[in-house]
Amino acid sequence: MKSKASLVGLAMYQTIVTWMLWYLGVAVAIMIIAAIVAALGGDVQINLPVFEKHNTDWSIAYAIADTSRIFFLICGLLSMGGFIKYFVGNGVTRLAYFNGVIQSMVALAFTFSVIIIILSGVEYGIAAMTGYKEPVIMPVSFYLKLLADILLYYIVGWFISAGFYQEKWMIGFGCIVLAHPIVMVQSSVWGEKIKLPFYELLHLSDASAWLSLLISVIMIAVITGIIHTMTTNVRIKV
Repeated sequence: MKSKASLVGLAMYQTIVTWMLWYLGVAVAIMIIAAIVAALGGDVQINLPVFEKHNTDWSIAYAIADTSRIFFLICGLLSMGGFIKYFVGNGVTRLAYFNGVIQSMVALAFTFSVIIIILSGVEYGIAAMTGYKEPVIMPVSFYLKLLADILLYYIVGWFISAGFYQEKWMIGFGCIVLAHPIVMVQSSVWGEKIKLPFYELLHLSDASAWLSLLISVIMIAVITGIIHTMTTNVRIKV
């Protein structure tokens, strides 16, 4: 028999993966239209930091991966309110809800990454056979960053949502304030360029991907621990 945490995780995974497939469908359609317009000589620019950093041609798969952070931030924001009310109302403990969200979040991150790998493989094959653009192969570090980004942005969204679920709305705004340096550190340790004061102090353009991943994992673990504390005895709003 599955534990309640596993049932929560499965239910949340099934719900959010449906949103994810819709998001992927719409994003792929938009990128294909943009690519067609660009191929026909239209004024469409698909310049993302990842392409500039690796000096590669643009890619539909990688452009979608780059926009996925916002999608998973929204998923995290939606992982509190209605979900915890529904599960606790049906006899699930807060701890089981917490563990279930973690399970679904990890499963979603790997599912999305696998889809991006498959999509990039299909795109590479089509580009190589037709020659309509330069085939693009991204390094392993790109996929490590993708996984870290998905998990961190999801957990940040959940962190903000858990803050606003407390009795004092100031806690929610405090979580938003804290979220900014968190995502800034995430971008900096992975070598992204952002024009902000003091940003250069955190910029690790030449750092090992494994060091960047370790820093991301530490941040995710710390925020997860804070969320656990915030949700352990939270009063469920009716």
